[in-house]
Amino acid sequence: MQQRGKIVDAENHVVLTETYPKHALSETIPSMKTCTELLAYRKGIEKEDIRCKKTKRDEKVAHLQKIQFKDYYRPDEFVENPQYTATW
Repeated sequence: MQQRGKIVDAENHVVLTETYPKHALSETIPSMKTCTELLAYRKGIEKEDIRCKKTKRDEKVAHLQKIQFKDYYRPDEFVENPQYTATW
């Protein structure tokens, strides 16, 4: 293969790289070196986002924590220690 009168082969590929303009993203230096680091970084961001949302929610419903809720239902006729336990 010849390119503008110059021979391009496996050892001389500089001529081929000079034919196209440089891509804008080719000069971007990535902040993470491996995909594992990138995944851990993104997971950390997600955990932080969840923590922030949880604290905002807790602040929003903090007044409800002062209210005592019954975790069971007891009828008005209920007696803690009845005198008679038989129902017949």
